[in-house]
Amino acid sequence: MRMSLATCDHYTAIRIACAFSVLSLQTSCNRSNPSHVESEPSPQSAAQPPEAPPPSIEKPAEPPPMISLLREPDDPTRWLFASTSREGAKGGWVEGSFDPARNRIDIRTKDITRFELDTGRLAIDWSKLVVIEIDGKSAELRHRENPKIEFEPDGAGHWKVKE
Repeated sequence: MRMSLATCDHYTAIRIACAFSVLSLQTSCNRSNPSHVESEPSPQSAAQPPEAPPPSIEKPAEPPPMISLLREPDDPTRWLFASTSREGAKGGWVEGSFDPARNRIDIRTKDITRFELDTGRLAIDWSKLVVIEIDGKSAELRHRENPKIEFEPDGAGHWKVKE
C-alpha cells in the first residue's frame, strides 16, 4: 500500500519517520560492524564505487546562547517594587493592595530587606488619614515630596522609611 505523508495523520507520519530512522541505523550498523563480513565481493559491487559514509551530525562550535527571562516593561499601574532579597534566601517578594475607599495600603513581604512604594501611582487622598499595614503591623503614612518611599527593616521586626 502506498501512502503519501500528506494524506496520513500526524501519528502515522511520525511512525513512518521512526521506521525509516531505525532502518537507516540498522543498515549503517551492519556496514560498520566488523563481525559482519561478506565472503567474496560480487563482480557488480567491485565495479561500483564504495558508498559514501552517512553524514555525521556535527556539534556546533559554540553552544547556543542562553535565553534570558524577559523583563516586563514598566507597567504604569505597578506601584510596589522589591529592591533587595535577604542574604541566603533564594529570592523574595513583596505584594500589596490599595483600598481607595478606606485610604489603606496593605503590604506583605517575604525574604526581602528593602522595597519601594510609589505613592504617585496610587489615588491616595492625602487630606485624609492614610493607613499602611506591612506584614500585619499598621502605621500612618504621611505625604512626602518624593512619591517614591523606600522601606527597610529596623531590626525589631518592623519596617521603617529609609531616610
